[in-house]
Amino acid sequence: MTGASLIAFVLAIYLPHAFFKTWAERYVDFGRRKNSSQFDDLVAPILPSGVFHLQTWLVIHFVCFLHNLALRSDARWGFPGVDWRLMLSLSDQRSVTQLSNAASDWDFLMWPVAYVVALTLITFINGVAYGRGALNGIYASADESIYPGVRASVAPSGFWARMKVYVAASVFWAWKLVYYETFVAMFPWAALKPFVFVKGKDGALFHGRFESYEKMPNGEIETIYLKQVSRFTRRPIREALADGEHPLRPLKGVLALKWCEIADINTTTPDEIRRLWRRWEDIREKNGAPKL
Repeated sequence: MTGASLIAFVLAIYLPHAFFKTWAERYVDFGRRKNSSQFDDLVAPILPSGVFHLQTWLVIHFVCFLHNLALRSDARWGFPGVDWRLMLSLSDQRSVTQLSNAASDWDFLMWPVAYVVALTLITFINGVAYGRGALNGIYASADESIYPGVRASVAPSGFWARMKVYVAASVFWAWKLVYYETFVAMFPWAALKPFVFVKGKDGALFHGRFESYEKMPNGEIETIYLKQVSRFTRRPIREALADGEHPLRPLKGVLALKWCEIADINTTTPDEIRRLWRRWEDIREKNGAPKL
């Protein structure tokens, strides 16, 4: 295989896969497959791109079949085959000249252009449908006690809205075996934005709404960001209440925490802090602490 042929092969394999991930990541976040090597990363795009090319081939031949079925015989469409000997010998001057002459003929050039357009459209549909299907799955599986009302966003009433949800779910399940392990595990929290308790390795305890995260070049989580944050006192609760100190101190703005400094993090229901507040008020009244 010549250098030009190798470049064409690489573009045919990696461009559709990159285009697919570009649109899918508008809805979800991909990382690296666990325990994957560089070789795994190199060969991973081959299967998805092969499927995109197969879908394109089927769609174009189906369109040609419908056209030939509807129109007279002298206007028949026929998708040309690939001259692999020509493609694999592009370093030969005669082959380059032959390909250049063929490319100047619109009847010859029309089919490669149509193929590229169809491949781009099919890859776009797959990427958007997969990303949307994955996001809908996160919403549909959310715990109502922690994320009230989220499931309603994936229960549309209109016919076309339901069709889009079903198509997205079908595409997601079709590609799940290929891409599911590359999901960033924390992405559902970034999508649903739950309230969380975060405990640092230094003993600090925070409560807030999970907002987003940042990754390192290797795909590992580097930093998380919280909003509506409150920090718990380090003193015993009863002692703080007795001294007139509130156990929670609200923090302004966005709190950034390094992932390597976090000892524990877990989700909680939206009204958990309100229950704690009432409990602390009861303790304060019982102990006769001064009003805050």
